[in-house]
Amino acid sequence: MAPINQIVCHLRQALHPGEMWPLMGLTPLQVQERMDLLLETFEFTSETDKSWTTATEQYNKNNRGFTTYTNFPGSSQVSRDFDLLTKWYKIFNQTILKGLFPPGTLDFHFIPSESLEWTRNRDRACLDGYAVSNRQVCDTTPSTFKATVVVFEKPRIRCNVARIKVTTGNLLHELAHAILEAYACACQRCEKNILEGEGLTGHGPVWMAISRKIEITVLRVFGYRCWLGRSQSLAHEHHAARHRHTEKELSFFEVNERLYCEARMDFAQDENLSGVSFDAEDFAEKGDGVEDIEGLESDYSEDDENEDDMVESRNVKI
Repeated sequence: MAPINQIVCHLRQALHPGEMWPLMGLTPLQVQERMDLLLETFEFTSETDKSWTTATEQYNKNNRGFTTYTNFPGSSQVSRDFDLLTKWYKIFNQTILKGLFPPGTLDFHFIPSESLEWTRNRDRACLDGYAVSNRQVCDTTPSTFKATVVVFEKPRIRCNVARIKVTTGNLLHELAHAILEAYACACQRCEKNILEGEGLTGHGPVWMAISRKIEITVLRVFGYRCWLGRSQSLAHEHHAARHRHTEKELSFFEVNERLYCEARMDFAQDENLSGVSFDAEDFAEKGDGVEDIEGLESDYSEDDENEDDMVESRNVKI
């Protein structure tokens, strides 16, 4: 029996003739399959669009040649960052997410560091963002579904290019969650689907696959390389599942081993409580030698950026 109040994806004519994308009615693997096809179709059919370049050029112009976090009279850095991210969010919604979230279904909020919500969450281990919806409300139906993605400002990253890259990655990270939140069924009968798809923390195999595909598509279409924090997310998922990773798994999910191991080391004290034998040296060993990954600050990315771009400024009050 088909789910009631099904909502039609605006791209169904091009991607799945006669087939619907039922909100809250697909298995995680079905969501992944449809996202793969949607993104591949977008890559194949996308035409030159100047909106991305125009938004970037305007952002650089508004920064008046400054490449680091700088406030001007009547123009704060956070307002300029928010303006760019809002434009990019709209572009993502019209391209890689086209048709998935009809008007009124998805909202985007950017939390500046001076806000109360940012302050309340400052002690969290990972102050990046989150995605929420009204699915927990018992009378929510596909026709009344609403979701929100929230991204926090990263004022400690002083370099504008690096900060925007990190924040954009966080935005896409939460959008990947929103896709599964909107379309994957989460009823009790689907517990197996949840474990094999969305995972215990939301970073299961399906989320890992969708997020990787988004990274590739954004690079191919917009020429913009950013990362969705997949290495740290897989470490979080494995920690929650009390799972000991293998090199084959890390290779399969295409994650950065250094960042993955670093994140697992952050969970070390909790690992002992969870009953998983943990030895930090196991994560540091590389071949016949030992890689020094102790004390490295996570740059929230999958690559090894110039660490000077990611350092915290002692002048920033948070």
